[in-house]
Amino acid sequence: MAFIATAAPGLAELGDTASPSPDHPAIAYFNYLKNTLRDPVSDLSRKLQQGAVQLQFESGKGYLRSVLEALHVPIESQMAVFSKTSLQSVRIEPRNPRTIFFNDSVSVAWVRGGFIELASHDPRQGVIFYSLERSP
Repeated sequence: MAFIATAAPGLAELGDTASPSPDHPAIAYFNYLKNTLRDPVSDLSRKLQQGAVQLQFESGKGYLRSVLEALHVPIESQMAVFSKTSLQSVRIEPRNPRTIFFNDSVSVAWVRGGFIELASHDPRQGVIFYSLERSP
């Protein structure tokens, strides 16, 4: 099992040749490929790879409860949204909302029948986006 970083910077075309490069230290969009990330999801991924933590797979919900517990995200933070802005917009409808759980440093989004989407704050790189497949 692996968390997949899905950071994809959107660079606007300004027609200005003075625009800084995505590698500029003030932006550093691609530094996560070079530097060790220190966000909660990266930390959890390292612990999983070392065998220090295991996630439990549940029928119907996949790793959701286990991920919430491992990231210290309270289940009480849940909110249901019907916005079609998810990568899984084809699954979202009034009978199947996207649920988002959160704490101060990570958000976990889930749609029944889909995969888990995560947004995790790294103190150096900002928000990093991840996905976790539903299969065991």
